[in-house]
Amino acid sequence: MDELSSMSDVDAVLFRNQDFETSFSNLHEIEMAIGRLRESGKKIYFYSDSYTPLQYALSASIADEIIINPHGHLSVQGFAQTRLYFESLLAKYGVSFYNFQSHDYKSGYNPLSKSSMTDAERESLEYVYEALQDEMNRMIMKGRGDKLNEELETIYAKGFWMSANQAKQAGLVDSKMHTDELDEMIANRFHFFFASSDDWIPMQLGWEATLSPAVAIIYANGYIHQGGYKR
Repeated sequence: MDELSSMSDVDAVLFRNQDFETSFSNLHEIEMAIGRLRESGKKIYFYSDSYTPLQYALSASIADEIIINPHGHLSVQGFAQTRLYFESLLAKYGVSFYNFQSHDYKSGYNPLSKSSMTDAERESLEYVYEALQDEMNRMIMKGRGDKLNEELETIYAKGFWMSANQAKQAGLVDSKMHTDELDEMIANRFHFFFASSDDWIPMQLGWEATLSPAVAIIYANGYIHQGGYKR
């Protein structure tokens, strides 16, 4: 992306169905890299069939325009954690577990020595997840604060899953398009469009080594609701 920043023949960058499967700290590095790209004068577009929470937070933080498939959805659920506790179950079988804790906040073996979450464990988890939630809120408000039709907390309270229509009405996305509409829009705005398909490697199934009768297996992936508005 830093290389793209210095390319004078690049006017815009489109991220299509890019869900960066990484940690929050690495997401910050991606946010800064795309930020440098945007500061160089390039327009940043994000398009996805559906948006996960972190994928959307990044898009909201840095994109000039966020586009979603009309049949897609957007998830804005926060952070949470559940744990199973086995003290009562183990006790039924005469098994007891003693947890040598150095202090209350050492909770690694609590699932074996406790029957529920302790106050100290809950406090430490809330501290972490509230900080992550605050950071996700910051990213969304950074780029969408003046575009939201309601307070962010009000949007959260209505439910973590939103259809494309609901996301558009809330101001979380700018427009709804099928992929062919997207290609047409980019071509009209910039007079050209370099399209590249997703990378894929053909599977080597070795048909010559199979016994008769052979069974063909078709591997398909991707979203089932992509399609196009003209078809």
